[in-house]
Amino acid sequence: DGFVLGEGAGAILLESLAWAKARGAKIRAEVLGFGESSDGTHITRPSKEGQAKAMTQALRSAGLAPGAVDFINAHGTGTKANDATEAEAIAAVFGSAGAQPWVASSKPFLGHLIGAAGIVETILCIHQLERGRLHGNPNLERPDPDCTARLVGREAITQPLRIGAKNSFGFGGGNATLILGKYED
Repeated sequence: DGFVLGEGAGAILLESLAWAKARGAKIRAEVLGFGESSDGTHITRPSKEGQAKAMTQALRSAGLAPGAVDFINAHGTGTKANDATEAEAIAAVFGSAGAQPWVASSKPFLGHLIGAAGIVETILCIHQLERGRLHGNPNLERPDPDCTARLVGREAITQPLRIGAKNSFGFGGGNATLILGKYED
């Protein structure tokens, strides 16, 4: 039903697998791929093509087919313009709802953290991979009938998870998708 501002911060240490193992670090997840696009179509109106390009590049970077992704942590701002566009972009990349990964957004829990949204939501993706549990969409009362995304309902889903994607889409058409894999030694 709309944009809610939040406040928060997060940090992740990225290092090579060899360095992490050498220092005996607890490895939480692996970055498998990354994609980005800058479509610059409009300052506040997102572009399905730009968002789809970021997701497609991330899959290509990871060497994965769309069917390998278990879930997407959507940018999911709660606005008609963003959510409808993101759902269309997901459908363009991942196919029909039955073949799509599960989709949920963390913003109903946190609000939109603006510059911190991507990192904090990436941390939540890692937690979901580790626990095999997708958080629900707590405010999902009446899904838009035009939305074709395979939405996680209001309740969490527990299932084995191996690969997740995190979408971060900014004003002015800055689009990024990160593909994360559950670390299994």
